[in-house]
Amino acid sequence: MRPKTANLRMTINIRGRLMSLDEPIVMGIINATPDSFYAPSRVEAIESIESMESMESIASIESMARRHLDEGAAILDVGACSTRPSSAPISEAEELARLDAVLPALRRACPDAIVSVDTFRPAVARHCAERYAIDIINDISGGSPDMFSTVADLRLPYILTYNAASTTAESPSPSAAARYLAERLQTLNDLGATDVILDPGIGFGQTPEQSFAILAALPQLIAAFPNSPWLVGLSRKRIVYQTLGITPDEALNGTTVLNTIALQAGAHILRVHDVRPARESITLLQAMKA
Repeated sequence: MRPKTANLRMTINIRGRLMSLDEPIVMGIINATPDSFYAPSRVEAIESIESMESMESIASIESMARRHLDEGAAILDVGACSTRPSSAPISEAEELARLDAVLPALRRACPDAIVSVDTFRPAVARHCAERYAIDIINDISGGSPDMFSTVADLRLPYILTYNAASTTAESPSPSAAARYLAERLQTLNDLGATDVILDPGIGFGQTPEQSFAILAALPQLIAAFPNSPWLVGLSRKRIVYQTLGITPDEALNGTTVLNTIALQAGAHILRVHDVRPARESITLLQAMKA
């Protein structure tokens, strides 16, 4: 993130337009996969590449995107490779094929939408940026030298995630997260990447107990990176449903509670399956501050 002073607003540069993060915003999830852990977030009727190109799938993509936007999403986050725990990544070719089926429909239905692509592969990020003019790259892997150089070259906002599963240097903890993000943020800045959004990576390589420790320390983590916006993704994750002894389908109320805690800690972006409840949490908290 470019240096700021107390007199400047928190923003990210979306292809030359500054998006304000002075008030938190919502990122709505669209999963172009048949196997994401929360079934309602998947585009309906996707079982193969061919089925993605069916009229039913295209209608589902358009409907989900419009619903997210109507309910208050500022960003649509499209993923084509499931990152649920213990899942095996699909090939790069299949990920590209899924995105080539989904993104044109999304761009036709919502031409002005700000679109993020959830991928850990540099070639996929470049392809989507150059062919579909996506706006943000969301990388849950914690990044790689190739991804960092790609991001710097594309000059797109990049979501840098603390993925504890990607390192054996330290057990997951707030201090480990701070060191991990600081080292990679410095690398990105040295390469010329200027709009880096930080994500504490709730659930990635963390037990629910470790995730709660990081969530509890979120105010201190955000204060340690005052020039960087923070995205938090808690939606229907294990931290909610395992703790409560329920299923992801039953985890909306718990998600809303933890989203509210993240907002009170200073989160700028909530990544969610359910846009309206997240947007309502933001509206109520903003009203309380007024």
